[in-house]
Amino acid sequence: PACLSVVIPAYNAEATLIGVVQRVLSIPQLLEVVIVNDCSLDRTGAIADELARFYPAVKVPTTR
Repeated sequence: PACLSVVIPAYNAEATLIGVVQRVLSIPQLLEVVIVNDCSLDRTGAIADELARFYPAVKVPTTR
């Protein structure tokens, strides 16, 4: 059963975020992936949002 939550802190991870998330999504027990963008200066935030739209298990917390 799905029981594993993975939190991925991301800072300027534009080049690697998609590959990392795809590898994590292959874990059989995965419940969710939470990507936390730490004020990146590149496209990390936009890529995280795209991943969340494409994969239901990917969550991106909103900032205030």
